[in-house]
Amino acid sequence: IGDNGSGGMYAYRTSKAAVNMVTKSLAADLKKENRGISVAAIAPGFVATDFAGSIEKMEGWGAKPVTQATNGILKTIDAMTVETTGQFIMVPTDGSEPKEFPW
Repeated sequence: IGDNGSGGMYAYRTSKAAVNMVTKSLAADLKKENRGISVAAIAPGFVATDFAGSIEKMEGWGAKPVTQATNGILKTIDAMTVETTGQFIMVPTDGSEPKEFPW
């Protein structure tokens, strides 16, 4: 929220905030109920897809291959524990290890 200096995109930004709150609340509820289930919000980074018209166009903007994001997501899932449930994890676009971001 702090880096939004451009405004606009209300529905998109609101949906992202809602998903984050669902993640945090679900993690708290499942942990409290001793379900043994871990939950995380995972941001895959800037991924080259057909979303903006073509993969090549997005790569020109600096987007990275789907496989890079997928590898980071799988690493995150493999590392999840009940003790770390409810985290917001970012898969860096530079290919480095996924890292937790504070809510």
